[in-house]
Amino acid sequence: MLSATSSVSLTFGDPSQTEEVVSLLKSEAAALGANGVVLTYLNDNTVIVNVNTLHGFQASASKEGRFQKVAQAYALFVE
Repeated sequence: MLSATSSVSLTFGDPSQTEEVVSLLKSEAAALGANGVVLTYLNDNTVIVNVNTLHGFQASASKEGRFQKVAQAYALFVE
């Protein structure tokens, strides 16, 4: 079973995140000698990140939600 997680994004359902995790899964499969993948799980996760800001001489910290795509797949070899 292969798994991949995209980088975080401010946009929910960002299509580039799907492309990123599929590409990561294909790379993992190729490293194992496989020539295909069967996607078994694809989901959007919310990740809480700490954000520090500076306004003049005053700093503040807050927590914000970011979005991340998570995927799992089986690697396979077809002749």
